[in-house]
Amino acid sequence: MPDTLRSARRVADLSGPEKRLLSMLRLWRLGPEAQERVWSDLADALGPPRARACLSAFETFAGHLARAAWMPPAVNAPETGALSGDEDAICRIVAAAAEGLREDAMLHAS
Repeated sequence: MPDTLRSARRVADLSGPEKRLLSMLRLWRLGPEAQERVWSDLADALGPPRARACLSAFETFAGHLARAAWMPPAVNAPETGALSGDEDAICRIVAAAAEGLREDAMLHAS
């Protein structure tokens, strides 16, 4: 999944939606307490109805990723400033899709 021709990005390089996704990816795998933090952050930022929709979409996305990936993506600890190659690729896919660039998102995903 990682694109070895690109230079590694850092969390500071990401757009707001990419940072939110990365935070969710990194925290979600840490268990119930971290998942509650994800929910709380989303609800504070988006309001409960939108947060529920966002969290539902994230869970669907994470489920697809878990089922379709050859191996689990490399996900760094929440405090890590650098992105793993997998995190970078996932952020690029989601950013392209969020911007309506479906073909670009599919290209990044392949």
